[in-house]
Amino acid sequence: MEQPKHIDMQTPNGEQLNLDALYQIAPSCFTEAKGDDGELHRVVDFNKLRLLLGDQTVEDAPEVYDFTWVGKRAALREAAAPINKTLRPCPEESVDWEHTQNLYIEGDNLEVLKLLQNSYMGKVKMIYIDPPYNTGNDFVYMDSRSLSAEEYNESILDEEGNRLVKNTYSNGSFHSDWCSMIYARLMVARTLLKEDGVIFISIDDHEIENLRKICDEIFGIVNFVGQFTLMSNPRGSQNSKLVSSVHEYILMYSKNISVLELKGLGKDADSLSEFKEVDENGRKYRLLGLRKRGGAWRKEDRPNMFYPIYVNPSNGQCYLQKEDNYIEVIPKRPTGELSRWTWGKDKFEQERDVLVGKRINRTSDIDAWDIFRKDYIDNDEGEEKTTKIKTIWDEKDTNYQNAKNEIKALFGNSEIFDYPKPTYIIKNSLLLYIMMPMIFI
Repeated sequence: MEQPKHIDMQTPNGEQLNLDALYQIAPSCFTEAKGDDGELHRVVDFNKLRLLLGDQTVEDAPEVYDFTWVGKRAALREAAAPINKTLRPCPEESVDWEHTQNLYIEGDNLEVLKLLQNSYMGKVKMIYIDPPYNTGNDFVYMDSRSLSAEEYNESILDEEGNRLVKNTYSNGSFHSDWCSMIYARLMVARTLLKEDGVIFISIDDHEIENLRKICDEIFGIVNFVGQFTLMSNPRGSQNSKLVSSVHEYILMYSKNISVLELKGLGKDADSLSEFKEVDENGRKYRLLGLRKRGGAWRKEDRPNMFYPIYVNPSNGQCYLQKEDNYIEVIPKRPTGELSRWTWGKDKFEQERDVLVGKRINRTSDIDAWDIFRKDYIDNDEGEEKTTKIKTIWDEKDTNYQNAKNEIKALFGNSEIFDYPKPTYIIKNSLLLYIMMPMIFI
C-alpha cells in the first residue's frame, strides 16, 4: 500500500476558508492592511462590502430575528480554529487494512472532523450524526469552557483522553453548553459536504427545536429537506415523565438544495401489486381517476378544470371534440354534485395518450363512465418508479429494540453500546441518497 509522502499536521483555518469563499464572489471588497506582525495581509473592507450589498445589511438594529445563547461566539471561534494533529493508522487493530474502503476513527469528533478537512473538504455526499440528546444524563465535550472543581471531579475521560462533563438540568448553562457543542461540529461538518451533499441528524424532544434553529442558521432554512419521525419505542419510554414518548426524529438538510437529487424509495410489494394493467409494449401501469377527489373538488374552485371529455366507447380514447358516437363525460361525484378534473385542457392535450375512458359500475346512467389516467411503474428511462420519501418511517423497522437484537447477534451481548440505532435507519438513509464517501458520527 503506497504511503503518503507528506502529512499536513495542521487543519485548515476556518476563518481563512470563509475569507477565501468571500473573495471568490466579492474580490472588490478586499484590500491590504498591515497586521500586528508588521506584515501586509489581505483583509475585508467593510465599507466596500456594505456598498456592494446595498440596503441588505444590518448593524446594531434594535430588533432582528436571531437565535443565540451564552457561548455561541466562543463555539464559532472553536469551529474556525485550526489544530496541529494528525490521524494515526492502526493496521494491527484493523480488518483487511490493505483493501478496505472504510475508515473507523476514534477521537474527539470535533477534532476528527477538522482532520478530515485535509482530505475530504467538499467531497462527502452524506453525513449521519447521532449526538447526545441532552436528556440531563449525557456527557458532552467541553471545548472552550473552563471547569469548576465540582465539574472536574464529576467529569470522565474518553478513550483518547478527552474530558467529558455530564450536562445535568442543574447546570446553569444546560442548553447553552449543548448548543455550543453541536454548533461547532455542524459548522465543520458542512465544509465537508459536496454541493449536492446531505446530512442526517438523530435527535429527540429535548433539543429538537434548538437543533432546527441551529441547522437553519448553518445550512440555511431553504436547505431544510425534511424532519422524519421514527417510532423508536412502541411500548413507550420508561424514562419519560407524565407522557410516555414513543418516537424520535431525524433532521435532513442539504448543502445546496437546488442541485440535490434524491432517489426516493422503491415501491414495496403491496404497492407493486396495484400495477395490474399492461400496455401493448409490456409496461405495467395502474389506473388513477382524473376526477378531483380531495379538497377543492367543486367546479367553482377551479372552473378551468371543469369541462366535458368525449370518449370513443370502442377503445376508450379521450378527446375534447365530440363526434356522433362519442360519449360525453363530465366530472361528477357519486352523489351527483358537479366536480372538476385534476388536469386543465392544456395538460389534457399534452398527456391525452395516457388517458382512458371506462364504464364503471354505478346505478346512475349519468355516472356510468369516468376518466382515468395510466400511472406507469417505470418512467421514460425505464427505471423503477419511486415513491416520495415519507416523513414517518415504519415502526417495525425503526424500533430501537431491533438494534439491541442486532448487537446481541454480533457480540452475544446487547449492552455493548448505549442507545444503538438499528441498521435500518442507515440503510434507509442510503436508499434515499446512496453514494460514497460518507461519514457516520
